[in-house]
Amino acid sequence: MKKISLIIQAVFYIVAGINHFRMPRFYLRIIPPQLPYPEMLNNVSGIVEILLGLLLLPKRTRSFAVKGI
Repeated sequence: MKKISLIIQAVFYIVAGINHFRMPRFYLRIIPPQLPYPEMLNNVSGIVEILLGLLLLPKRTRSFAVKGI
């Protein structure tokens, strides 16, 4: 059960990260207007979300991913 929930969580983060690029308008609306470069922030957060989701899967990188998430 633990392994299945880990995979589900990783997939969730990866899909959420991909959505930053598929539906950027949704994410751009929730970025506070006082933050500079909202498009770049959206892209960086999408990349980080995908990366952390992938890093959840190997046991060697899991603790780093958990801290990043």
